[in-house]
Amino acid sequence: MFRNFSLGTKIIAIVSLSIIFGISILVGFVIFRTSNTLELEAEKLLNSASNRYANGIQAISQNVYSGLISLQGNVKGMYQLHGKVDIEDLRMFLENVLDTNSWTSYGYIHMVDRNQYSDGNPLYYTKNGDFIMVLSDANPTSKGGVKAVNAEPAILSWNSAKRALQDKQESAGTPGDIRISGDTVVGYTVTVPLFDNKDKVIGFVGVVVRIDLLRDELNHPSKSLYKNDQRLLIADNGLIASSPKSEFIGKIISEVNPHPSSSKIVEMQKNKENGIFTFVPASTGEKNIAQLFNFDLWGNSSQYWSMVIIAPETSVSKPLYDLVYTILIVSVAILLAVIIIIYFYVKYGISDRLFRLQNTLFDFFKYVNHETKNVSLSKDITSNDEFGSMAKAINDNIQRTQNAL
Repeated sequence: MFRNFSLGTKIIAIVSLSIIFGISILVGFVIFRTSNTLELEAEKLLNSASNRYANGIQAISQNVYSGLISLQGNVKGMYQLHGKVDIEDLRMFLENVLDTNSWTSYGYIHMVDRNQYSDGNPLYYTKNGDFIMVLSDANPTSKGGVKAVNAEPAILSWNSAKRALQDKQESAGTPGDIRISGDTVVGYTVTVPLFDNKDKVIGFVGVVVRIDLLRDELNHPSKSLYKNDQRLLIADNGLIASSPKSEFIGKIISEVNPHPSSSKIVEMQKNKENGIFTFVPASTGEKNIAQLFNFDLWGNSSQYWSMVIIAPETSVSKPLYDLVYTILIVSVAILLAVIIIIYFYVKYGISDRLFRLQNTLFDFFKYVNHETKNVSLSKDITSNDEFGSMAKAINDNIQRTQNAL
């Protein structure tokens, strides 16, 4: 079939196929190199971001913990000096903790000895007579605005409070809805035990850290790295502390998302393993690139939380798709331009001249064979290329033949 094409068509076909082959190799090479580069850069970006967010949250918990440890030391020092701590001193210490941290909204102090602390503000006592001072900070981001609110007996049943009294350990409570003095706050508690001068547990002090504020910060549009990316804060044992969807907070991630990739988060957290893996959110069902970074809540803490950033593979690969699309558009445009240029050159620079030369040569053969009495000389003798040389040679032969006859 190809042999039946004209010379011009063959030239255009061969050149076009060569260009298409070359462009295909170029596009394939660019896609391969760009894909690897984008994947590496995405991993670096997600790792850097997860590390940065984890350090920020760790700094918040560390600041809270340091304030509470400082209060713990003040109480122990007062016991060494006076054998007890004045109630108003306790309030002053706790107000200072709240005022020095912009992520806390409530603080609480419980003293075990009812008799020693029975002459304070009525707000400090439960109906059962337990001393539980609860302070509310109406303006967490600025100093002032701290006031006493009704004692909350439920504080004694919180896990972090129990660990403080029974195990003499500081700890963070379970993230979720915290009901305190008629208010509900989305957050987690940090509680530390209080000791007297003989290291006997005499109570505990703690604060409520606002997860809703953390959530607003983590999910702010300015924090987005890729379209539809998400930032998850995972507490102990895969418990969701912060998520773009508030209804997931306080739930185990593997229960919310049945996909096996959610169990990977729990496994990596348990093994204190950081890294990149594939995650499929229950909300979208799309493959995501996920980066998990583990961190302890404060120095020497036994509790490890995880920062997880997930980004859809389609969003991460979008620059690659855009590049491929651009290359294809430009390649098609170049291919069309080259074909048009070659077409006109072949038509007017080769095919037409070859056709005229062919007609002159056929006329000459007819003249030699006495099929015609006249033969015209080729006019294509102005160029110095191969066609011009052939035209001159034919003209010379025509003239010699005419002279001879």
